[in-house]
Amino acid sequence: MFIEFAFSNAAKGSKILCPCKSCKNSCWRVSGVVREHLIYEGFMDGYLTWVNHGEQTSSCFTNSMQPERVEVENSPEEDDISGLLEDLAGGLNDMGDLDGNEGQHKEDIEAFYKLVENAGQELYPGCKKFSMLRFIVRLLHCKFVGGWSNKSFYMVLELLKDVLPQGSSLPKKFNASKTIMKGLGLGYTNIEACENDCILFRKEFEKENVCPKCNTSRWKSENRSPNGKHVHRVPNKVLCYFPIKKRLQRYFMCSKIVADTRGHDEERTKDGLLRHPADAPFWKDFDSKYLVFASNSRNIRLSVASDGYNPFRTMRSTYSIWPIILIRYNLPPWKCMKQENFILSLY
Repeated sequence: MFIEFAFSNAAKGSKILCPCKSCKNSCWRVSGVVREHLIYEGFMDGYLTWVNHGEQTSSCFTNSMQPERVEVENSPEEDDISGLLEDLAGGLNDMGDLDGNEGQHKEDIEAFYKLVENAGQELYPGCKKFSMLRFIVRLLHCKFVGGWSNKSFYMVLELLKDVLPQGSSLPKKFNASKTIMKGLGLGYTNIEACENDCILFRKEFEKENVCPKCNTSRWKSENRSPNGKHVHRVPNKVLCYFPIKKRLQRYFMCSKIVADTRGHDEERTKDGLLRHPADAPFWKDFDSKYLVFASNSRNIRLSVASDGYNPFRTMRSTYSIWPIILIRYNLPPWKCMKQENFILSLY
């Protein structure tokens, strides 16, 4: 009864919002998937009046019992954010079964629900054009493309807080804005390193204060608090590591581009000419050696590239950076070398 009613009154193409306990009216799904979710998980708590599926609100229900929903003007960007949330929701369910790490999966689920909550929160009372998440995404995009410093971004946030009506949900600081985006699960880890690049202070060297190979101190400076209880230490060198597993999982969650991973096998013109890295001898040689890996065209082929900024310290700059970039060769040639498809793994 519910599915027929919902598709008659609130369908978006061939999909409706799924009201199960996991999706909570945040993901658009087809009829079969909604039916399956409701059988196995049931309706979300408190969803007694189907206000998101065409049913009129009744006076016998209080406003607190009805889930809030922000109606925003249709735009390609809003559709992309909705699609992203839908892909993340489905992907998190699948990855939870694959990972076997229930604790980490629970954290990912909680972060995702926080992201959904921000996607449904008005930027300020009565705002219909921007949700809080959509506005933060736009603002962070301007920061990174325009090269704003953290200080200038903080100044813009302060100005916007003064300009927007009272009760706006805009965060006050840059760190708070980054925290909102943590639901995407694309963070990084700082790993302290020896100044002379001998070792990384991790695993068996995690608690060392001096490099065991060159005897160089791990710390650039050490300052004790007045009471002597706390020590603020600044490391000599830090390596930033962006977990590859998370990024590849998010890559397979994206319904718009996941088909590209098979394009090198299913859509490539195989006439003997060199049109794609898959036509090259090294690719064919790899396939002949690793038959199980080659049998699934979705398996990712990665190329590792690196380039140093001031690698020989011949410039006046006092620092040197070596980014490690991963390039996905599964993609079509006109996509795999675009900057947005590179994966930054280390720097």
